[in-house]
Amino acid sequence: MNDPFYFDFRDVFRAARIGLSAKKMWVLFLSLLLAHVIYLILGYVALLASGFSLQTIWQSYGLFPVAVVDQFAWYNWVIYGLALFFCVVIFLFASAIVARISYEQLKGDEFYTAGDAFRFARRHWKAVVVTPFSFVAIIAFVIVCGIILGLAARIPYVGELGFSILLIPIVLVSLCIVLTGVVTMLSLVLGPAIVATTGEDTMETIIQNFSTLWSQPWRLGVYEAILATITTIGSYILSLLTFCALVLIYWVCGLLMGPKMAHITSKALQYVPTSCPFFENFTDYFWSPKIAHWLPAIPLPQKMGITGEIAAVISGLFLVVIVWGVASYAWSSVAVGQAIIYLILRKKKDDDNLLERDEEEGERPEKVEEEPTEPKPEPEGEEKESTDENT
Repeated sequence: MNDPFYFDFRDVFRAARIGLSAKKMWVLFLSLLLAHVIYLILGYVALLASGFSLQTIWQSYGLFPVAVVDQFAWYNWVIYGLALFFCVVIFLFASAIVARISYEQLKGDEFYTAGDAFRFARRHWKAVVVTPFSFVAIIAFVIVCGIILGLAARIPYVGELGFSILLIPIVLVSLCIVLTGVVTMLSLVLGPAIVATTGEDTMETIIQNFSTLWSQPWRLGVYEAILATITTIGSYILSLLTFCALVLIYWVCGLLMGPKMAHITSKALQYVPTSCPFFENFTDYFWSPKIAHWLPAIPLPQKMGITGEIAAVISGLFLVVIVWGVASYAWSSVAVGQAIIYLILRKKKDDDNLLERDEEEGERPEKVEEEPTEPKPEPEGEEKESTDENT
């Protein structure tokens, strides 16, 4: 890119512009669809295993099944947790791909392809995926140790005295766990950017997450707040434009379609998730102001033929796809912003300009040891000639 990189807060504002890229949004859009399909299948399996019928699940949750806390057994939670695990893995991997594309773009390579970024992320998948789960494993281990300590404290006389004596070390360990929890949340968004810009391994990525939070906490907080603000504004503008386009289609096409348009639209809107507060807020964000306030009052028909029902289902599916398309821009801005933020903070804390690294230095390829070569013997004629000259 021709724009200068200032290595301060001004660079964060370009995330919304760089994120508006068909290449980046397409990668994230496909990732969202893949994550949605995996979540949908495993979510339905978890609900079916808990005793719900397929018709009940479809009528209650549609395309966005959620966990039923009071009716899930442990195996249901394992299935549902597996769905969330795959969604997190896809999120981390796709974020690394977009961050890598953005990093190469900031270095001036506008023709760096998504395929190259995918191959890079595949080579470094351990650092991308394992880093946040390493923090989770550390937290889980300490929690198990705390449970064991609590059981030991039940020993008469000795237990409560030992617990009181060890209270200060226990508080310090708990404080470290709280800090590790914060770093875990940070690694979900900043970890892929660290790998994408440095090509480091898992251990170095873990160290960089701690180092960034510890050495640059206020800058990190300010930059993340700026990124959240511009991402919200940019996503809302895009969603509002998309909303206006849908309303325009409804008005123009509904002039002659009449009740059919009202039926298809009312059915299609039911596929937008509203079964839990999270998805309700999600749809309110992307479809605010309410679409019903802007639609013409067309009376709904009593019945529609089979083709009308199929058209409503197809329209509903495409409506969800449109929502994911808008969400891909928000995700793209965040992934680009995290790469920019890490470039700034790495320069601030280590005086290391990652934009000046070449490809080999950034990826740190393994050194191939060369086999020692034997010296070539000199020709006898030349050796004799040099001997005579010395004499």
